Amino acid sequence: MTLATLSKYYRNAALVLLNLVIAFVVINGVLYLAIALRYRYFHPDGDNPVLRRYIDQTWSEIYPGMSNEDVALLLRETWSRRECYSPVTQHAERVFNGTFVNVSTAGFRKHHDQGPWPIDHRFYNVFVFGGSTTFGYGVADDATVPAYLQQVMTSAMGRDVRVYNFGNSSFHSTQERARFEHLLMTDRIPDMAIFIDGLNEFGKALESDELHNVEAAYNAGSPPPMLVVLERLPVVRAGRAIKRRMRARVRRSTAAAAYLDRSDTTQTVRIVEAAIDRYLHNVHLCESAAAAYGVKTLFVWQPVPMYHYDLSRHPFAEGGFPANRFARAGYERFAGMVQRTSPSENFLWCADMQRDLEGTLYVDKIHYSPALNRLLAEEISRRIVGRAMIRSD
Repeated sequence: MTLATLSKYYRNAALVLLNLVIAFVVINGVLYLAIALRYRYFHPDGDNPVLRRYIDQTWSEIYPGMSNEDVALLLRETWSRRECYSPVTQHAERVFNGTFVNVSTAGFRKHHDQGPWPIDHRFYNVFVFGGSTTFGYGVADDATVPAYLQQVMTSAMGRDVRVYNFGNSSFHSTQERARFEHLLMTDRIPDMAIFIDGLNEFGKALESDELHNVEAAYNAGSPPPMLVVLERLPVVRAGRAIKRRMRARVRRSTAAAAYLDRSDTTQTVRIVEAAIDRYLHNVHLCESAAAAYGVKTLFVWQPVPMYHYDLSRHPFAEGGFPANRFARAGYERFAGMVQRTSPSENFLWCADMQRDLEGTLYVDKIHYSPALNRLLAEEISRRIVGRAMIRSD
C-alpha cells in the first residue's frame, strides 16, 4: 500500500470522524434548545398530569371563582415542584414560594394567618400529618383541610388556634410517625397531633421503591467524573426521558390489568391485612410518643373515591384507580374491623361522609376539591369540640 493510498484513507477517516463530532454537537445543541423551549413555551405546565389529561375539563365546576389562567398556575405550582431528600422520611416537600402554593423552610405548607415557627405556646397549636390529600395537591394554600380546620376550630373554640400542615406527597402512617417523632425530639411539641390516613396505606401497601433507591445510591458510591459529565449531555437526558416514559407506560398498563383482575384474592387479602397491621402499630406508637410529651391525638380515616362514592359524579373516574388498586378492598376490610373494635378511642371514621354528597368533590382522580376539604375539616372540628378534646380557655 502506497503512502498516497494511506493518506487518502486517513483523510477519509478524519472527515468521517469530524462529521460525526459535528453531528454529535449539533444534535446535543438542538436537544438542549428543545428541552429548554419545551418547558418555557410549548409545555409551560411542565409535568402537570391534570392539564395534559383533562385539557377540555370545565374548571369552573371545580374551582368556582378562579379564572382558567389562575387554575393553570395553581396546577403548575402543584405538579412542577420537585421533592427533596429527607434523612427522616426519605423525601419531603421542598421549600417553595408561589402564588397559590407555599412551603416553609420547616416543611409545612403555609396558609392565611399562619402560626409562627418555632411555635408560640400562647396559641393552641395543632400539627396535621397526612399524604398529598392533606397537603392539598390541586388546591390553593387556603383551601386545604388544615387551613379550613384552623378557621373552624378557632370559631368553634373561641380561642386562637394555629394549625400546621405537615402533609406530604405519598406519605403513609410510617413516615408520618417518623416525622412526628422527629418534631418531638427537636422540641417542636404541639398541643394536638392529627393524622389523616387511609388512601396511602393501601397505595403504599407494598413498601415503595424509595428505600431501595436510596440503598442503591449509597452502595453504588460516587460515579466517575466523566460519567457525571456524560449524564448531563442533552442526548443522554433525552434518551433517559424516553426510557422513563416507556417504563411508566408499562407500569400503568400492568397496574390497570391488575386493577381489573380480581382473581388473585389471596394476594390482595395478604397485602391489605399487612397494610392494616402496619397502620395499627403506627397508631399505637404515635399514641405512646404523644402521651410521653402531653400531646393529644386524633386519627382520621379519610374518604376516598373508590369507597362509598357515586363515581358517576367523578369527572376523573375514567380508567379506574389502578395506582390505588388495593384501596377498595382495604377499606371494606378495615370497615368491618372498625365496627368491632376501634383502633383508638381518638379515632374518627370519615370514609362514609361523601356517600350522599352532591357536587364535584375531587380535582383529579384522588385529590380533594376545596368543598370536600372544608367538609372534612368541619367533621374533624365537630369531633374535637364534641369530645371536649381542648379547653376553650
